[in-house]
Amino acid sequence: MEPIYTPDEVACLLKLEVREVNELIEEGHLKVVRLGKQVRVRESDLQACLDHSAPPTSDFVLEAGIRLCGAFGGRATFRVHGSVEGGARIWPGTKASSPVKCSKEFFEAMLKKYRGQTIRVGLSFSDPGEGSLGAYVQRELKTKMNPTTYIAGLLVNEGYAERSEAGYIRFFNRRKGSGNTKDGSPR
Repeated sequence: MEPIYTPDEVACLLKLEVREVNELIEEGHLKVVRLGKQVRVRESDLQACLDHSAPPTSDFVLEAGIRLCGAFGGRATFRVHGSVEGGARIWPGTKASSPVKCSKEFFEAMLKKYRGQTIRVGLSFSDPGEGSLGAYVQRELKTKMNPTTYIAGLLVNEGYAERSEAGYIRFFNRRKGSGNTKDGSPR
């Protein structure tokens, strides 16, 4: 089940007054689910509202450099500060309080290892599968959790990779927008 929020929680996430969130709801900009007298906002509806009203960018800035980014599967969002190029802190989901820290060196090593390859993403927590990006992430970050859906989402969002087919990620030879051809190979 996807996360749902109260108007108060949405206001806190967006650094708005509850009154402003209620105005978005009343004006039809923010879709809600009504449960009797209670109102709830699905995470996907919040993201749709942000996508529609934010400037044309793939991210929405929440606070001091923290932005929402789409996870690899495209159904969830997470908070991120930083970038693949300089290192990033990633908060799984929109409520996690402790970030996963991914250094610049971590990303550089990953991009070098997988440059030009298509590999399984490996999103399972218990067994992402040997040779998958998930196994690499768990090993290199020395973690039992599997933040690969967020890391892969950031890679796609910033133009380093793409979803090639269900369960697979294709790494570009060079970052898109940095002199690549349409298929991601260098010019």
